[in-house]
Amino acid sequence: MPVSLAGTIDVLVQSQWSHYFIAGMALCLIYRTGFSWPLGAILVIAHGNAVYQAVNFAHLVASRYHQVLHPQVAVAVITVIFILTTLIALRVTRRFGRPWFAVAGVLTYPLYLLHARIGFVLFNLLGGVLNRWVLLVTTVTGLGGAAYGVHRLAEVPLAPRLKHALLRSTTPRQRKHSPLR
Repeated sequence: MPVSLAGTIDVLVQSQWSHYFIAGMALCLIYRTGFSWPLGAILVIAHGNAVYQAVNFAHLVASRYHQVLHPQVAVAVITVIFILTTLIALRVTRRFGRPWFAVAGVLTYPLYLLHARIGFVLFNLLGGVLNRWVLLVTTVTGLGGAAYGVHRLAEVPLAPRLKHALLRSTTPRQRKHSPLR
């Protein structure tokens, strides 16, 4: 396959990150409907791709920032996250639930949107100026606050309006079966 075609296809399928969204959808279905072998297979494949991509990404980041990043750590972190989210989807962890978990959950998407752009800029600008641990803690705290701001100031007020607009735009036949209700 020509490089340009392969690159174009990769832009469309986002192979470096799409496995997390696919796993999230499978976990949501497991949470709603229970475990099934096809959903389990999707999780296993998504985990495999996540590990493969993370090891490659760790090498690139290590080279770029002249740091040692151990692939085993990336594999362990991803595996623990997949195990924990699967246990949550299976409702095994229900008794450990706390109200603030829901708040943390709603912050994941705005944090996803903000972290790379802002975080990398801050690391590049301040990496040689600030102690790396101070920079890390400050960046994580600041991005958490920014994600909370996006959630409270954008998502909360806009979500009902968007839902209403989407429901109005569907035909009466589609509205009956809409998952947005």
